[in-house]
Amino acid sequence: MEKAFRKLEADRKLEDGDSLEAYGLEDPAYTVVLTDQDGNETTLYFGNVTGDSYYLTLNEKKEIYTVSTGVIEDFQYSMEDMAQLDTFPTIGSGNLKKVVISQGTEKTEYSSENDDDAKSMATIAGGLGVLTLKDAADYSVEENDLSKYGLDEQSRTTETVTYTNNKKEKTVTLYFGKEDGNGNRYVMLSDSKIVYLVENEKCKNMLNQDTES
Repeated sequence: MEKAFRKLEADRKLEDGDSLEAYGLEDPAYTVVLTDQDGNETTLYFGNVTGDSYYLTLNEKKEIYTVSTGVIEDFQYSMEDMAQLDTFPTIGSGNLKKVVISQGTEKTEYSSENDDDAKSMATIAGGLGVLTLKDAADYSVEENDLSKYGLDEQSRTTETVTYTNNKKEKTVTLYFGKEDGNGNRYVMLSDSKIVYLVENEKCKNMLNQDTES
């Protein structure tokens, strides 16, 4: 990707061109911010395609150029290709110690030391043990967008899990939001900005809910 922009050259500069909107530059298809070693930034805006070229402007959008479409090909990574997803710890019946589930003013606690909780803890451990964080709905959710996923503080269900790793006690906290309508539920880690899609059945197990409902 770096090599492509290092050798960036315009095919031509438009003289007496039309408005930015006419070239797709009012609302660009791609916006690329390049930062040099001194921290100086150059912003490139790629608009409509014309033949084998893109319309391009930069920074203050005062001049318009055309550049080869090949320039952008190396940039066309999806967020899935580029994002660093979270890693969920290995948790199972052998190292799950305590679970606290809360929603609003309601709170439920389960403990490995309570024999009456054995079945519930096994169900929760089964869900946590197969949890994989690989399908993201939002890679960097903003605070004011949490509500559309049901992940705002008022709506979400919070699950705090205490487990052991190398004989040390650790905790991880999950937020559960609403369903997406396709058999999944929106889920976040408390220290992450990524919203994941997790199958409803796994979520029900993790929350010790009736999977038949």
